[in-house]
Amino acid sequence: HQFGEEVMIHLEFLRLGGKTIPAGLQLVRFSTPERLQEIIEYHENNGMGIANPHTYILEDGGRKVIDPVQLNFKKQVDPYGLFNPGKMRAFEDIQV
Repeated sequence: HQFGEEVMIHLEFLRLGGKTIPAGLQLVRFSTPERLQEIIEYHENNGMGIANPHTYILEDGGRKVIDPVQLNFKKQVDPYGLFNPGKMRAFEDIQV
C-alpha cells in the first residue's frame, strides 16, 4: 500500500435496489491541506472518483459539474451572487 498508515481502507456492503453491492472509502490521517490534495490527486489520476468533503466549492465535491437546473435556480433567486459567493464556480464564470 503506497500510503502506509496514512490512508486506511473502509469496506462495507450495502443493499441498493434489492442487490447487495460492495462500497468503500479511504480514511486519511490528516496532516496538511497540501498532503490531502496530493492523496486526492493520486487517486483521481488512477481512475478513482473522489467526493471531496473537504471543500466548500460545489464542483470540487461529489459530482464535479453543476446541474443546469441548479445553476438556473441560482440565477433566478440570486442574480447578483450575494448568497454564498464563490461556492459555485459555474455561477462565478458567468458573472465575469
